[in-house]
Amino acid sequence: LKSSRLELVPQRRSEPLAASPRGSKMPGDSPNLWHVSCYSGALAVALGAFGAHALKSRVKDPKLLDAWDTAVKYHLLHTTVLLTATKQPADRANRTLSSAFLLAGNMLFSGSLYLLVLTGIKKLGIVTPFGGASYIVGWLMLAH
Repeated sequence: LKSSRLELVPQRRSEPLAASPRGSKMPGDSPNLWHVSCYSGALAVALGAFGAHALKSRVKDPKLLDAWDTAVKYHLLHTTVLLTATKQPADRANRTLSSAFLLAGNMLFSGSLYLLVLTGIKKLGIVTPFGGASYIVGWLMLAH
């Protein structure tokens, strides 16, 4: 009897992958979207900290504080989704479009709530559902 042995030999790439700003390049990486997502995450954390500390001494209405918390939660969640979009294959046309809708959702949904709390202008609440719709479209586009 002959013994058969499977050998795993790494295959060489014909073309090396270009280096990204972070030093490694994966298919589908989007450095610009990655940076935008990271800045959005940093902003969400900063606004969360502002809401937890400085805002509570300035805003006494618990409904407004709840609105701020909701804005921060949605901002952080959808920023995380944006980070995953950076890893979608580059040839997926919907990656850029879904990311644009998710960013628009952050600006319209969370942004309108942030401004409503800071300014007290209740009419800004009209904008919030458009941000929610943008989030929904962004999620659906990411799926295709």
